[in-house]
Amino acid sequence: MLSKRRATFLAIFVASVLKICHGQGSNYQCNPEPNGLSDNCLGCICEASTRCDVNAKCVAGGSLCGPFYISRGFWVDAGRCVINGDNANDDKSWKRCALDIVCAANTIRSYINRFGKDCNGDSLVTCDD
Repeated sequence: MLSKRRATFLAIFVASVLKICHGQGSNYQCNPEPNGLSDNCLGCICEASTRCDVNAKCVAGGSLCGPFYISRGFWVDAGRCVINGDNANDDKSWKRCALDIVCAANTIRSYINRFGKDCNGDSLVTCDD
């Protein structure tokens, strides 16, 4: 379990990344494999974002959506994860994903799989990093 201080730091970090990320674009495809990132860690990120309100809508003029406050740029950088059967090239697919707790969690995992760093040298990218 994360300490309150670590969870607060993690929330500030995630919010910063979500707000400043403008979508680097690429051919990277969604990769929601856990790779050491536990459901508990995702739960902490979700709690820090919106108290994990699965009914959270969009804020900031519609630019941050869902329980993790995902932006379009963050979603693009994460590989355009989509709800099963959705089209990643549809202009609204990022919002549908961000508003869906499973797709949004997949987006967070995929982003961390792409950009995460092993800060503590244990060969895993986890919430401890």
